[in-house]
Amino acid sequence: MPYRVLLSPDGRFARMEFSGEVLGSDPAKVIRALYRHPRWVVGGALLVDARGVEAVTMTAADLPLIEAALHEVSAWRDGGRTAVLLRPATAEQLWRTIPELGPRVGRTVSFFHSLEEALDHLGRPAASPLMGLIAAAPSRRENGRRRA
Repeated sequence: MPYRVLLSPDGRFARMEFSGEVLGSDPAKVIRALYRHPRWVVGGALLVDARGVEAVTMTAADLPLIEAALHEVSAWRDGGRTAVLLRPATAEQLWRTIPELGPRVGRTVSFFHSLEEALDHLGRPAASPLMGLIAAAPSRRENGRRRA
């Protein structure tokens, strides 16, 4: 599954998970799905887990899509913290660029290689509450199998 977006019942903690092949348009979809969700609480904590990303396919047309999504939801992104969890040697520069595309809001974005450090930064316990799935896309491989 290229991405999943999960949200805690109280809307104060969200998790975005990216895996496999991620298209450049996927972050814009995920950004809108989370920040436009009626249960999302402005200033909530966000964990972006990109450790499962195997490849990123980005075109020049994708960056404006991400930038537009960040502008659309800027009021809902204000405040709070985001921890981005990466594997060493992944497309780290891409993940560091995405937050810079949108308008400046009061949200801090930090990068980690350890889940424990990321959760600690967000002030969240390792055993987080059950989270409900609010958006997802099947993996590119799963889509290919279904067409066959």
